[in-house]
Amino acid sequence: MADITESVSKNKLTDEKIRELAFLAFPDKAVSEIAELNAGMCNALYRLTFTDGFRTVLKVSSPGMHGKASNERWLMESETAAMRLIAERAPLVKAPKVLFYDDSMTHCSGKYFFMEYVDGDLMMERRKDFTEDEAKKLYSEM
Repeated sequence: MADITESVSKNKLTDEKIRELAFLAFPDKAVSEIAELNAGMCNALYRLTFTDGFRTVLKVSSPGMHGKASNERWLMESETAAMRLIAERAPLVKAPKVLFYDDSMTHCSGKYFFMEYVDGDLMMERRKDFTEDEAKKLYSEM
């Protein structure tokens, strides 16, 4: 059985592969629950809960360059760099921290990282709940 189901935009992983990647990042922890998150357009996202209650999000890029627009080619590198920069220079800004990043593509056909889990709603899912002015204000603040 293959570890990965690949599509043009999403790199869906089996639970077995997710547990393997989690062990590489957190060798002293055991995964108790995996939930695929439907957010995101280019990457696959999974929320992991460990036996000690710790939670994290795994983000996996699509494999290779197939089907990627030019603005998506270095998306994973840009995102992790931005998250690290925010943590370093603007610690009061509420943004998840990068906990583990692997761009070697030796354990997975895509680049991946684990980030701090932050409970809440995604703006893209809640956008319809705001007026145009409220949404503009929120996007400006973000």
